[in-house]
This record gives sequence, structure tokens and C-alpha cells, in this order.
Amino acid sequence: MDKPSFDWRLALMAAWTIACIVAVTWAPAVISFVLVVALAGSWCKLIESEANGICYCQGNFSAMGVDIPETIKLFGARNVIHFVHFRDVQGTPEAFQETWHDAGKTDMLACMRAYRDIGFDGVLRPDHVPTVEGDSNEHAGYSAFGRLYAIGYIRGLHQSVYGA
Repeated sequence: MDKPSFDWRLALMAAWTIACIVAVTWAPAVISFVLVVALAGSWCKLIESEANGICYCQGNFSAMGVDIPETIKLFGARNVIHFVHFRDVQGTPEAFQETWHDAGKTDMLACMRAYRDIGFDGVLRPDHVPTVEGDSNEHAGYSAFGRLYAIGYIRGLHQSVYGA
């Protein structure tokens, strides 16, 4: 029987995941942002492949206090955004709360324009939303009524920026 070979690509992916968790959990927000941007950009280019990319979560970057549209452009220049969590939060990485898409600190229209400007045509979804009165909170962050509101809001922004 052949001895299994070591897949260094999987090892790099595991190291990247651990680094992100450590950065976001234990490092101050600014250091977290620098680490995530540096590691994501270099990791995605370490093994040249169109398959290498990131899920850009606006909520996480918002909690780190960065300019979301500028960060979209930064990652967009590297062509590494493959999937988007289009959401917003208030607070800090240690204590944050989901906000409605039209009530957070991020300029969501500017974000949608940034995605258009970098040529993003991938999947963009609301991810987490606040719970609406009368809806189940069985799975916090995934309120059905809240998601309907979020999807309508995102669709409206998308149509106004990208065209119908």
C-alpha cells in the first residue's frame, strides 16, 4: 500500500483559517484588519488559481472599524472576492450587534457601487439579520421576516447600481 502524500495546500488552508480566528478573536481591531488583509491577499496568490478567494463579510470588517467600500476595492484589485456577506453591525469585535441594512454605520450604497466597480458578479447574500417581532428566534440571526426585508433592500440597491 502506498504511503499517503502530504498535501501542503490543505496545510496552508488550515494555517490560514487558524490565523484568521486568532487575529479576529485576540488581536486588537486594527491589527486584526492588517493581518486579515495581508494574509488573505497573500494566501490567495500563494497558489495561483482562480479557485482561491475569500468570502468577504462586511459585518466582520465593519466591526474592525475599516472603510468597507475601500476594503472592497483593495480586495477587488486582487480579484479575490468570491462570495459576499452583505451585512452591517454596530459595536466592537468583542461585543457587536447585527443592524438592519439601512440602519448601520456602513454606506451600503457605496458598497454596492464598489462591487460594481471591481466587476463583482458573484453571490451576495444578507447572512445575519435582526429578529423581527413575531418571528421565531430559534436560529438567532436568521429570522425569516428579517431576511425578506434584507433581500428586498439588497435587491433594490443592486438594481439601482447594476441596472434592472
